Amino acid sequence: MDQQSWRLRLHAELPGGEPGDVLGAGVLLGQDLVLTCAHVVPGPAVPVRVEFPVLTGESKGVSRSARVIDGHWVERYGRDEGDLALLRLTEPAPVASTAVLHRDPVPYDTRVTVDGFPRNRSGGLWVDAVLKGPGGHGDEWVQINPVDFHERNPRGFSGAGVSEAGTGRLLGIMVAVYDTPADRSPFFHFYMIPAATIAGHLPLVAEHHMTGPRVIPPRLSVAPGDQRTGRPLGLQQTLTCWLNAEADSWDIETVFLREGDEEADVALRTTLSLADRERSPGLSTTASSRPGGPAVPRRGSISLAVAAAGRSRDELAQDLDPEPPRRLTS
Repeated sequence: MDQQSWRLRLHAELPGGEPGDVLGAGVLLGQDLVLTCAHVVPGPAVPVRVEFPVLTGESKGVSRSARVIDGHWVERYGRDEGDLALLRLTEPAPVASTAVLHRDPVPYDTRVTVDGFPRNRSGGLWVDAVLKGPGGHGDEWVQINPVDFHERNPRGFSGAGVSEAGTGRLLGIMVAVYDTPADRSPFFHFYMIPAATIAGHLPLVAEHHMTGPRVIPPRLSVAPGDQRTGRPLGLQQTLTCWLNAEADSWDIETVFLREGDEEADVALRTTLSLADRERSPGLSTTASSRPGGPAVPRRGSISLAVAAAGRSRDELAQDLDPEPPRRLTS
């Protein structure tokens, strides 16, 4: 089985089902699911044509029609948030994909590779890049800095899988944002939508096509509604400043909760949930929490939380190395 069969090229669909102009890239999950950026698809009710550019032999040149699955269209909102779509092929792909997304935390300055499909590059174009840090207004995305990339028109990269160099692990998908400031020439920003962000918006992907432990285990999490209404405490603000690595915070922060202090327990769990890209309801902000008001951590500012009280070593090991994702068989 071709281990890169997950790489897809998306086209506009012409009358009669033929591929039209290249719209962008995508990732094949299983037999018939296509993960891409929402802005790559002309609309939630508009079919696109999907090609499998790495396949050879009888499968070379084969294409399939695909449509967005109901409830799996997340338009770009705010400034740099959302922009995800999950489509289903009208018939299974010629070769099923074994790809899974990895939600494991990845250090910044990690080298990655991206394969997009700019114009006049029918075979695609590989680009080396480096993950740099949170990007966008709401910290849902991670900034990518391409290395020695001189393509004048990099359209065709949005939706492409972002792979960790050396391991090949699929960490997320790429989104290219075209900026047209009034005071200088237009330019592109490059970001990765990481697996945890994808999981938060597309539970179907999280349940069946993702691996790695959740940053916040269920016993430490708080429902989104409770996150919005919970009363912030000094504890919450202290933890937020630490998570946001503010100038006057410590490298290590130790806090103590009195036994039976339910309000403090909720404040702790709320702060952790708000810092998690997968569980945050979208309240996080890059602004400092010091001047006053609710303490809100940056999404993605936490890499791992472990609930160790009363747990055996084997139970903790299971939390950190859970079962592989369940597979859809349809």
